[in-house]
Amino acid sequence: LSPPSADVLIGVTNLDLRMVQSYLEQQVKMAVARGALNVNGRAHYAAAGSDVPLINFAGDVSVRNFDVTDEVLFNDMAKWDALEVTGIQADMQPFKLKIDRIKVSGPSTSVIILPDHRFNFLTILPDKKGVPAETNPPPSTNTLPNLTLGEFAFDNASLHFADRSIEPNCTFDIQESSGSIKDISSSV
Repeated sequence: LSPPSADVLIGVTNLDLRMVQSYLEQQVKMAVARGALNVNGRAHYAAAGSDVPLINFAGDVSVRNFDVTDEVLFNDMAKWDALEVTGIQADMQPFKLKIDRIKVSGPSTSVIILPDHRFNFLTILPDKKGVPAETNPPPSTNTLPNLTLGEFAFDNASLHFADRSIEPNCTFDIQESSGSIKDISSSV
């Protein structure tokens, strides 16, 4: 208890993501139609000032059978069969994130340019209200966070594109696309 610390094993299976809807609708105009979260890992908390990161997580996270729709145009925004993030090593204070692999199976999305030349993804954002300008913005450090990704892979991806801002309208689809990108890092 003194200094405070914790070492916790985390095991979450099939947590229904529709329960976050009430929090999500306060930020964006979209609805979670389905999705299940799985987490398997270990979290560690150590008091500030120790020689280890304040918070550390090591493990895997996946989201299966995910589907969100926008609540403006009532179109599918994004969906996938499985999103698997494996080999996560995350530290906070100092921040460091290493992921062995992100794999998305069966992702599908639509990108639509509307008649008013806005993208469909922008319609879900809340209307900007008069936000006061910051008089003394903090100085920019221009340093990249420490991020490393071993592989980003996608399998059986599909994309629907439509441009409704021109006449005649333009549409095309990409189906059953697969690929990967390896060794991504913010280090120079």
